Amino acid sequence: MGKEEKISEEEVISKLKDDGDFDRIRLNIVRLLKLNEDLRNNISLAVKECAALNHVGAENMTARQLCDAIHDEISENVMVQISDGLWKIIRSDESIKTEITETVQSVYDKLLNPKGESPISSGERQPNVSDGEGREPPGFSLQNHTTSNHDISRSEKPGVESNLERQRESRWSNGSAKTEEDGDTSPPPGFTLQGKRKRASDGNDDDPDIPPGFG
Repeated sequence: MGKEEKISEEEVISKLKDDGDFDRIRLNIVRLLKLNEDLRNNISLAVKECAALNHVGAENMTARQLCDAIHDEISENVMVQISDGLWKIIRSDESIKTEITETVQSVYDKLLNPKGESPISSGERQPNVSDGEGREPPGFSLQNHTTSNHDISRSEKPGVESNLERQRESRWSNGSAKTEEDGDTSPPPGFTLQGKRKRASDGNDDDPDIPPGFG
């Protein structure tokens, strides 16, 4: 057995970013974070109580200067609250936990087996199929297989009928030959000694001949 390849955490994270899975999960977490009403109220209150916004001369500052002053004052405290909110979502929200787990596992499997080949273990092998049972090919069901067998049987019937006809002709020929050897010159049914066909009755010569084989 070959040694299992080791996939590093950096490779998994890089694959997550390249495939867009990282951004998709991040957006879902941010969406849930914005729904946190308590966090929104705390950030709003911190801005209102900010000294940079309430000190003398704040009204003379440009919007950019005011925003930078507020950021410098409350950014650290606000970022701590945001980080706590993010981890709370990741750890408590079952939908996000499941999505992260399944996505990471899927990416890991792709890196471990890029071609998508999954070897069958001894416990997953299919039961043996006897020689008398048909093996179902990919894309076909046993029902279709059975139907095909019936179709083949029907298609073989004309050949069987042809064989029966040949056997009848062979018996007739053998019977005729034996009759000639025994001295029996009786004509076959429907024929006279002169090779003329029998007529339906003993009528006169004006009666029409009966088709061969109907005498």
